[in-house]
Amino acid sequence: MSYSAHSDFVAPAKTHPALWRLVVGLIVAAAIYLGAIIGIVALVNLLASPEQSTRWLAQMQAGQGPIGALLMLSTFPAMALGAVAAAALLHRRGPLTLFGPWQIAIEHFKTGFSTAMIIILVVTGLFALIVPLDPGMGTRPWVALLPVVVIALFVQTGAEELLFRGYIQQQLAARFSNPWVWMVLPSVLFGALHFDPSNIGPAALLMVAAATMFGLFAADLTARTGTIGAAWGFHLANNAAAFLLVSLPDNLGGLSLYTTRFGMADTAFVIPAILLDIATTVGIWFAIRWALGRKETITE
Repeated sequence: MSYSAHSDFVAPAKTHPALWRLVVGLIVAAAIYLGAIIGIVALVNLLASPEQSTRWLAQMQAGQGPIGALLMLSTFPAMALGAVAAAALLHRRGPLTLFGPWQIAIEHFKTGFSTAMIIILVVTGLFALIVPLDPGMGTRPWVALLPVVVIALFVQTGAEELLFRGYIQQQLAARFSNPWVWMVLPSVLFGALHFDPSNIGPAALLMVAAATMFGLFAADLTARTGTIGAAWGFHLANNAAAFLLVSLPDNLGGLSLYTTRFGMADTAFVIPAILLDIATTVGIWFAIRWALGRKETITE
C-alpha cells in the first residue's frame, strides 16, 4: 500500500490552503468546544444540588464514575461540530470532505474496528489471567448503558478523527507535501492534549508518547486509504476496551466491567501497562495494514 489515495483525500483542502485559515479554523473549533464545556457545566450547576454538581464536575474532569465519564463524552459532538464549522467557514468545504469517500470509509471502518477488536480482546484476556481484576460496574447497569456508551464513544472517536486526521491533516497536506509536517504535527498536538499530570501522575509523559504514536499510526492509515474510516474503527475499538472492559479505578473506570487493583499513582504497575498498550497498538497497526492490503489484492 502507498500514499497515492491521500492525494484525492487532500484535494478538497487545496481550494483554500492558506495557513492563516487553518490557524483561525482551529481557534473557531476550540471556541465551539470550549463553549460546549461551559454550557454543560452551567447545565449541571442548574439541575443538580451544589454538592452533586461539585462532585460530578470533578468526576467529569477526571473521567471518573459513570456520570463523570458520560459528561466528559457529552462534550465531543461539539468537537465534531467545530471541525465541520472550521472547514465550512474558513475553507468553503462541505462536511463530507473530511471523511473521504463514504462507501470506502465504511468498509475501512469495519476492517479497522474488527481487526483491532480481535487483538484487543485476546490481549485483554491474557492480561486478566496475569493481573487480578475487581468487578467494576455491575453487569445489569453495564448492559443497560451499553448502547448509550457505544454511541457516545462512536461520536467521541469520530470527532477526534474528523478534527485531527480529517481537518488538520488535510489542510497541512494541502500546504506541505512532506509527511513529516502533515503526519507529525497533528499527532504531536493530539498527544499533547492527553497530558494530564494532575490525574495521571508520573506516567503523564508516557501517556502523551502513547497517544502521539497512535496519532501517527492513524495518520498513516488515513494516508494509505484516503479515508478516516480505518483510523476511526481502530480508535473506537481502542477506546471501547478502555471505557467498557478493563479500566483503572481512578481513570475512566466508571463505565467498565472490570477495574484493576492499581491506580494511576501506582507507577510500578501503570508504566508496564502503558508499555503493553503501546506494544498492542503497534501490533494492531500492522494487522490493519495487512488486512487492508489483502483486501486490495483480492479486489484487484
